[in-house]
Amino acid sequence: MKIFRRQNELEKILGYKFSDEKILVRALTHPSVAEKPSDSYQRLEFLGDALLDYIVGDWLFRKYPDANEGKLTEMRRILVNSTALANIAKNLGLQNFIIYDSSAENFSLSDSILCDVYESIVGAIYVDSSLKSVEDFISRTLFKYADILLHSPKFINYKGQLLELLQSKGRQPHYIVLETTGPPHNIEFTIGVYDVDELLGIGVGASKKDAEQNAAKKALEMLAKL
Repeated sequence: MKIFRRQNELEKILGYKFSDEKILVRALTHPSVAEKPSDSYQRLEFLGDALLDYIVGDWLFRKYPDANEGKLTEMRRILVNSTALANIAKNLGLQNFIIYDSSAENFSLSDSILCDVYESIVGAIYVDSSLKSVEDFISRTLFKYADILLHSPKFINYKGQLLELLQSKGRQPHYIVLETTGPPHNIEFTIGVYDVDELLGIGVGASKKDAEQNAAKKALEMLAKL
């Protein structure tokens, strides 16, 4: 018996059939409709995040034998970037399967939520099966886009560029959260980047990492005009 009507459709999209269908439901359940925290996707997302870091790191290590540690770290940052994972979730159509309270005020399926659900699916496949099944899923859904992502200007490491620029002058940027807005399930961060006490730029994002990248980009644009 299928737990929800479109389970076969989703499993076909994922390329994986769950032995324990309850794990799949949990991987899709937003905290806003979970009776208790363990009924939502958050624990599976935590596990999936760790698995992604390991599997992507291992894949890059083997694919780019001449890349140094810094380059490998940068490439992994691009591939596990929340925006990239959210776009992959959209390509898979995961937004059509997430279980949430559609009547909740000011609720939207943000990139942050879509990224979380992709990671929770990764965690769910591991719990239901094996590391090999997870590697196959990530290969089908993420690694097939790796070359595009790694060469996309959208994922330029502005934080790294700003750090290198300021370090060449004997200084170091630091980031401060200026504001958080929105409900707990859809928080938006506003972060400022400073050179000592001078504000260089402000960025907004669905995660602290994204907001910091946007702040660094603004800072570089401002410094280029000086």
